Amino acid sequence: MTTVIFGAGKTARQIAEKAAALGRQAILVTEDRLESIADAETLRSAASLSLLTETHLKGCNGGIGDFTLELQQNGGTKTVKAARLILAEPDRRTANYGVYGLAPSDAVICLSELKARIGDPAGFGWPEQAPKHLVFLHGISTESTPAIAEEVMTAAVQLQEAFGVQTYVLVGNLKVAADGLEALYRKCRQAGAFFIKFTDTSPDLRQDKDGTVVVEYADEITQQRFTIRPDMTVVDETIEPSEKVARLARLLDLEIDENGFAQADNVHRWTVGTNRRGVHCVGPSRGILSREEKALDAANAAAALARESGDPPADRAVIDRGLCIRCLTCFRLCPYRAIRFTEEERVEAMAEACERCGICAAECPRTAITIPGLGRKELMPERSAASDAPVRITAFCCSQSAKPAGQYARRMGRDLPAGLDIVEVPCAGTVSLPHLMDAFARGAGGVMVLSCHPDNCHSREGNMLAKQRVELLRSRLEEIGFDPKRLSIRTLASNMGVEFGEAVEAFEKMLVDLA
Repeated sequence: MTTVIFGAGKTARQIAEKAAALGRQAILVTEDRLESIADAETLRSAASLSLLTETHLKGCNGGIGDFTLELQQNGGTKTVKAARLILAEPDRRTANYGVYGLAPSDAVICLSELKARIGDPAGFGWPEQAPKHLVFLHGISTESTPAIAEEVMTAAVQLQEAFGVQTYVLVGNLKVAADGLEALYRKCRQAGAFFIKFTDTSPDLRQDKDGTVVVEYADEITQQRFTIRPDMTVVDETIEPSEKVARLARLLDLEIDENGFAQADNVHRWTVGTNRRGVHCVGPSRGILSREEKALDAANAAAALARESGDPPADRAVIDRGLCIRCLTCFRLCPYRAIRFTEEERVEAMAEACERCGICAAECPRTAITIPGLGRKELMPERSAASDAPVRITAFCCSQSAKPAGQYARRMGRDLPAGLDIVEVPCAGTVSLPHLMDAFARGAGGVMVLSCHPDNCHSREGNMLAKQRVELLRSRLEEIGFDPKRLSIRTLASNMGVEFGEAVEAFEKMLVDLA
């Protein structure tokens, strides 16, 4: 099975190498020209790898195991079939010259340029022409990130040890939360680098006509003023997703985070996963990551490739063609893009791509969609005997949050209501209006829907759709004289066992008082 990898940078090549070791065919797709790609000839000569340069994605159909890509190359189009897709496009870096009020010069360079000089010292006449004193500006006027902090400290150690350069790191809030950064910080100090921290103040920077920078600052503890006249000043950089990532995310209908990276900030997303099965987002395409994190992403992507999809699962959504009127409600709402059009212009659910969230079935106006195990009779079998509890409560609990919270409550020894009937659903979005009405019809004195917190739903907006249905039914219950307080919805996280117990106990007390 073929894997298409978008990008030709270091992370993309690492994935391609791991795919080759697994015996998988891979295609590297990049908009870059051949001459701009490092080791391009090596890539092109690999038996299990194809390299398509000056190529970009125009469209994508299908799902995991059966993607059909329309690629544009040299003015023409090319169709490629793939089992999995991986986004590994490099990020975009902007040097923060303007942030510090500086202009680039021979004495003022950005972090990427410094790394290039360290990597090729002879090309710049080093060590003979290396600066004697060098200042790093990092995270003073912008937010520090562990990835940039790692690069700054690594460069400082190399400059101190290999070239005898005295380095000064002027920093605001140094982010060292990533693995190994605390040790790197200590190594940097031991190598002789000076760290000057600014909490409530900022250094005064003046750039002279010759391009050099004069740094004046007051020590925040002693208030004594100091002046540094470095031979070279290095400004940090802002890392952002590239325009290529934004375009790919739009064409593949991927959720993005607040910064535009192609992986939403969702607590239920695992490492390189996205909202679409078979589409993985890796390294600089999914966030600001350290070198070690990028390598780990490549390994995780390779691990995903090692898992073949196999036979389509049998418990996924099925659309009855006789009932379907092609209103496209399911197509619009499916957070996993598991609905497609067939060649006969019919609508069908792709079993391999379906995550079984139940949103399509709950929202279908013609009830044309069924999912094994999620029907009313399957979710809520008839009770064998009436409960002797003061009131019966049916609680629809999301398997990602409320269900484990309820289990946690029981392990804590919490005495939950005797009449509590927990109905586990894959997502709160599974719970339809008929589900809610059927729970009352089966004798429940009160019905609860317990979902994930806002913006933390595995199925994007399943919790919000459930809330809309509950609020709609509450208004209708009130119109017919049925107390709407008997229907409740609230959000929980999987570790909120105490809150789960408090919620169901308070709901039971309220129902008893109503009776």
